[in-house]
Amino acid sequence: MGQQAGDLWEERALPILRYIGAHETDMGFISIGDISKATGIEGHAVVIELERLIEAGYIPPELTKTFTGGDPSSWFLTNPRLTERGARAVSLWPRAEQLLETIPLRTETLRTTRGATPSDRVCSTEPSLADLCVE
Repeated sequence: MGQQAGDLWEERALPILRYIGAHETDMGFISIGDISKATGIEGHAVVIELERLIEAGYIPPELTKTFTGGDPSSWFLTNPRLTERGARAVSLWPRAEQLLETIPLRTETLRTTRGATPSDRVCSTEPSLADLCVE
């Protein structure tokens, strides 16, 4: 019987995404053999999961398959990196709800840095918070 979806996510997808995330800036490629060795996941299973992660938008579609008689260990990802979705999946980027949790802290910081009183209207000058005003 096949594995459950949650099992595949925990046992294959997340370890692969974490490995890619940890090695994004190391070199221009990551081989299937490197991923397999580091995660303990068999090479063909790594390829299947990479293809699934590419199709789902977690990593860019840059898997190069060389002619190796069916052994995927020398196949590789070029310019390995995570997309925004992939980075969020392994907590390298915050999710929207995590950002929302920081708004009270940021608004208090705005008041403090501007010397505002609780009745003053203070607006952010930070581009990512350009529309944030605190009453």
